[in-house]
This record gives sequence, structure tokens and C-alpha cells, in this order.
Amino acid sequence: MARRGNHEGSIRERDDGVWEVAVAFDGRRFYGRAATQAEARRKLGELRRKHAVGELVPSTRVKLADHLAAWLDTGAAEWKPKTYQEYESVCRVYLNPAMGHLKVQSLTAVHLAGWYARWRKERKVTGGTVLNVHRVLSRALTVAVRWGVVGRNVAKDVEPPRAIRHRPELWSPGDASLFLDSELELRWRALWALLVGSGCRIGEALAVRWSDIDRDAGLLSISRSVTFIKGAAVETEPKTQAGVRLVTLPVFALDTLREWRTVQLEERLAAGPAWGGGDLVVTAGGGRRPSSSMCWGAFRKTCRRAGLRQLRIHDLRHLHASMLLAEGLPIPAVSARLGHASPAVTMAVYSHALKGQDATAALAIEAALGARRVGDGR
Repeated sequence: MARRGNHEGSIRERDDGVWEVAVAFDGRRFYGRAATQAEARRKLGELRRKHAVGELVPSTRVKLADHLAAWLDTGAAEWKPKTYQEYESVCRVYLNPAMGHLKVQSLTAVHLAGWYARWRKERKVTGGTVLNVHRVLSRALTVAVRWGVVGRNVAKDVEPPRAIRHRPELWSPGDASLFLDSELELRWRALWALLVGSGCRIGEALAVRWSDIDRDAGLLSISRSVTFIKGAAVETEPKTQAGVRLVTLPVFALDTLREWRTVQLEERLAAGPAWGGGDLVVTAGGGRRPSSSMCWGAFRKTCRRAGLRQLRIHDLRHLHASMLLAEGLPIPAVSARLGHASPAVTMAVYSHALKGQDATAALAIEAALGARRVGDGR
């Protein structure tokens, strides 16, 4: 039997031929087993290394499903309702059925990579969805490290799944005008004008109140958003400070909103005390806030009426940004208008809209240097 000095651990061979490793740190003992003495020495060295870098934690029997449940419970008070809903859905649909029965400490990068590949192959899950699952699991395991459940986050050892960003084939400005003109119902035309004219998200548009619009200055104040959780509307603040912003509305949007304001006041007067919309700009019958399904149904109907290719409602935001970039508006200005945390986010999302400007850049260089080079005889 080979022994180590105090605090260095020990290695011994049992009667059954298995080599056993033991070492104590901070009053806690940690163990390992090996088939050979050489392997036992390597395991002892690995225990020391993990302790040195803070990755060594006492053995626990906590299962992934139990940790995820505790993580969701503690995070519910801090996260936005939609964030909690998304995390809970990922845990329930993907993580718990696949790996919930495993102990958190027994998870390996092989487990994760195997399930990522299986979801893509057998369930035809998109790369974007698998990437989202990976990010949720990584965040949960980061908390597991903080709580002392595991020594390290094994999700960081896995190559993040690749996601192909959705690149919608957007309408032309002419198509956008046709879409707006094809809407017969003024309440929906006001919503479409708000989305196309400001570039705001649908949740932000549904939270706008008349007090947020300075019709004289043509300014829209965006400071809140609506999320639908199990059919119920929940108002939240923007994720970042950049989401709180003032946006100048174009004339066509202001004219449409002004027209809708007159009609809505007539509806409100007719409804009397039964009016349920308060000061909301976008309202359905009786002043109710439209649900996401109502908005989608109206949008799809208008696309068909205009004879246009079906887009997502969110693509109106992409259309707004792409038109601004095509007109040469500086990226920081577009970023501020969209409420992005930084221009880098705008670049990442809309880099495709800038590719057409490369030829213009070449012409600009030629204009700046071409005459000088001819004068130099080159």
C-alpha cells in the first residue's frame, strides 16, 4: 500500500484489487476508485486540481429535474413573466424528459451533445430551438455551480448548436403601402401604421396609451410592453434601459392615429361605463385589449386582401429597420429607434440589409481617390 503525507491524500489497494483514493480538504473527505495504481495517482492529482480551481464539491444525489425546479422557483421573483414561461417550457418539454432523472453531478458533455443531436435528427427540432435549450441549461448549471451542487458547468464543454437566423423576404416599400391601404378596419390600420411607422414590437404597440403620443411634436414614448401569459395580458418594462425611448412618427402614422382617435372616442361614448380600454390606443370592440391571436388573424386577412406574401407581424419591425438602412440612416440612429441595447445588436440582426451598400462604398472610394491617381499619372 502506498500512502501520502497528511493533507496530500492516500492511495491503497483493497483486497479485491481495486485501488482506492482518499483526500481531505477543509475538513471534508473526497474519494475515488481506480483499476490500477497509476490510474489512482492520476485521480488523486485530478482531485487536487479541482480543489485548487474551486471545482471540487461534496458528492450529492440531486437530480437535474429537482435542481431545475428549485432554479425556476427562485428565479420566478426576479425574471419577467415571459422569461419564466420560456424557461419553464424548455425544462418541461426538453430537459426533464431527456435528462431530468440523472444526477446533476453525473451530467457530461457527451450527454448534452447526444441529446442535442437526437432532438435534431428524431424530432426535427430546429437549430435555434436546440440553441435555446442549451442556453437555458447552461444558465441553470451556472447557478448549480454557485449553489455548490456541481464543481463546473459541463454545458460550457459542448459546442453550442448552430442556429440559422431567420432572414425574411420582406416586402418592398410599395408593398408596405399597399398593405396599409388594403386594411378596411381603422382600428387595425392604426396598429399596422404604428408598427410600420415606429418599428416598435407588437407587445410595445399594444401597451401604448394616448398619453404616450405627443401629436403636436409627432413623438411616441415607448416605456412598456405587453406579454400574454396563458391568455392573460401582463405589462412589463423593457429588458434594457435602451428600450425606453422616444420615436418620431412619420406623417402617415400620425394621420392614421388621428383618424382612429375620432372613431375610438365615438365607440367609447357609445359603450359608456362598459368601456374596458382605458387610455389604450389599440383596442378591439368594447375597448378590450386585442389578444395576440386577434392581431394575427387580422394581419393574415389583410395580407390576403392585399395579395401580398404572408409575413410575420414581427417582420413589420424588420421592414421598418431595413427601409431605414436602405435610405442610409446611420446604424446608431436605427439602433436607438429600435431600442436595441447597442448598435452591435442592430449590426448582427440587420447585416444582410447592409450588403447592398458595398457597391456604393466602392464608388465612394473611387470618387475620393480616382481623380488623384489620374493626376499622378498612375
